[in-house]
Amino acid sequence: MPDGWKPPTRIAELSFDHEFALLGGRELRWGGTAGVQWARGSKHLSFRGRSDIAAQQTAAVRVASTWKDGVGVNVLMLQLGLRYTGLGASMNGWYVEAGSGIAVSDGTTFDMNSRFNFASYIGFGFWVYDLPDLMFGFRVVHISNGNTIPPNRGMNLFQTMIGFTF
Repeated sequence: MPDGWKPPTRIAELSFDHEFALLGGRELRWGGTAGVQWARGSKHLSFRGRSDIAAQQTAAVRVASTWKDGVGVNVLMLQLGLRYTGLGASMNGWYVEAGSGIAVSDGTTFDMNSRFNFASYIGFGFWVYDLPDLMFGFRVVHISNGNTIPPNRGMNLFQTMIGFTF
């Protein structure tokens, strides 16, 4: 990344989603997610002696819409997480992230049988070297009711993302 570049603190993101009939799910659903993520540096969560890795605490608001056979469901997610971004030459803009939060939907599906759920995610991606305000990534999102209402099948979304700072 350019000298002096720091990971951004505000990111708008769009993703293409697909739920595979794997990992406990039975449905094949397509969709998309739009969201905003805020981040702030965290010295308490950084690796000691590693100035080439930036640690950030994140908060995100995301809306996912998925559909199958013309029937859709929308999910509002409020999530907290962590992101580590490589700043050195060997990790030039790559990041990993993980987090969790709550999710509220306007309907139910076979795999998501409750309107109130929990949503956890893990992902990775990179910031584009020549356009450091642009990022690409991949994220896996698991939405389930935490076994508060059996059965707890859960929806697993595989997201391909593009993001930009603002």
